Amino acid sequence: MKKGDTSPFVEYRKAEGKTEDIDVEGIATRVEPFPVEEGLYAAVVGLKGGKVAWLKYDVEGALRYYLWSAQERRGAVEVYDLETKLKDQLVSGVSALRASPDGRYVLVKEENRLRLIDVEKKPDIQSREPGRKSGVLDMSRVKVYVEPEREWRQMFHEAWLLMKENYWRGDLNGVDWDAVYRKYEPLLSRVGTRYELSDLINEMQGELGTSHAYEIVPDFEVDKPYLVGGLGAEFKWDGGCWRVAKIYMGDPSYENEKSPLLAPGVDVREGDCVVAIAGVRLGPGAPPEYALLNRTSDTVAVEVERGGEVKRYVVRTVRDERYIIYRHWVEANRRYIHQRTGGAVGYIHIPDMGPSGYAEFFKSLNAEGDKEAFIIDVRYNRGGHTSGMLILRAAVGIFGKFLTRYFKPFPYPELVLPRKLVLVTNEHAGSDGDIFTYDFKRLKLGPVVGKRTWGGTVGIDTRYKLIDGTIITQPKYAFWTDDVGTGIEGYGVDPDVEVEITPQDYREGRDPQLDKAIELIKGGD
Repeated sequence: MKKGDTSPFVEYRKAEGKTEDIDVEGIATRVEPFPVEEGLYAAVVGLKGGKVAWLKYDVEGALRYYLWSAQERRGAVEVYDLETKLKDQLVSGVSALRASPDGRYVLVKEENRLRLIDVEKKPDIQSREPGRKSGVLDMSRVKVYVEPEREWRQMFHEAWLLMKENYWRGDLNGVDWDAVYRKYEPLLSRVGTRYELSDLINEMQGELGTSHAYEIVPDFEVDKPYLVGGLGAEFKWDGGCWRVAKIYMGDPSYENEKSPLLAPGVDVREGDCVVAIAGVRLGPGAPPEYALLNRTSDTVAVEVERGGEVKRYVVRTVRDERYIIYRHWVEANRRYIHQRTGGAVGYIHIPDMGPSGYAEFFKSLNAEGDKEAFIIDVRYNRGGHTSGMLILRAAVGIFGKFLTRYFKPFPYPELVLPRKLVLVTNEHAGSDGDIFTYDFKRLKLGPVVGKRTWGGTVGIDTRYKLIDGTIITQPKYAFWTDDVGTGIEGYGVDPDVEVEITPQDYREGRDPQLDKAIELIKGGD
């Protein structure tokens, strides 16, 4: 607005003169919010006839959109009329929005469709068929000619340039980046596949000796042609049949965290002989995985034999058994700690410092927040950005309780850890897992058990993509502290008590790192 103009939300007047005639002085005091409810708004564009459009997103969890996720946040396109002061929804399920220069059209992206909407004539939003009536563009008419050799050369140069402009130090740690380009560029003429280009880019970026220099190619991340359905169990051939060696029990209340063999009405036990799955009789050349080929999230019949009697059960397979196996491991650790400490010590495993780890932390703390001590486990932590928030929950300490007549006391402050703690870490805890381990030691919250952490603390974002959709990252955000500077990068964080898990320990199901943590936390009584 110009000086002296009335707020358009009080009295709307059509602009006169050139739109670039704006009084900059004091403009911050003339900002007026749109009179709409609070929400998540993006991509605000001006339209013809005194209208404004934007994308409004629902408030939802961050997990599905985290880092490498291919999911696009979708929202609804809303149009606000400055003259009538009314708001209307134009279309939903939109991930991107653009307006034409004259403000008459908006182009929206819906899943794999582009729709051009004339704001003066509402199209048939329900139709997905290309045409003027629906506004859906016929993308099958668009033909793209790609010359891989020229495209790969451009991608290589762009990856080099992005690193030059975005690396956290302007001098690139003393590396002559122009010389690096001259070293690798001649090899482009010998690149024959996309895999080889990736190898070349990774070798080039590796010259910096810095963590988090990734190249994530979408074509390499596609599903396998034939996925194997999961039963959440391990099977072993005993020379006569395939026996159920282990059934994974995670958390029955969470989807995909319980073996289908533990479903209601199914009586399959460890040691049972699996005779057939989905009508395929099992044998030495036909393991359970053979019968489950291409049967993900599918209903199958499982025939098992016990004591000479064969029974048939119908179950639904899972697509990914990782969640079941992870939950089984976490709950087994928790039960083991409870058993060894008489239920006095709680357990939290933090798989990453992103949405999953953040949720896992509070899920465990909410369930066991009344424990007098905790073992925190950051082994295999994949990093993220929440260490600063979680370490505060460990640093504050419980110093009070609310007492009631009919319920057990609950701690104050709420959702913080007690003062008696032990941290378990290993060489697979990295990035923000490195930082959390450092924080724990720096604040002297308790002993740290395990192995030296990964040592990668120059963080990234996923802002840039190459022309074929490849995510290319540059180490941008170096972690610095007043005692070691940036020394965690390339080295990691040492434990107070080093404990190795040998191959023999893995074979026998022993966890000496967890045993040492239990010993230390009990010894502090």
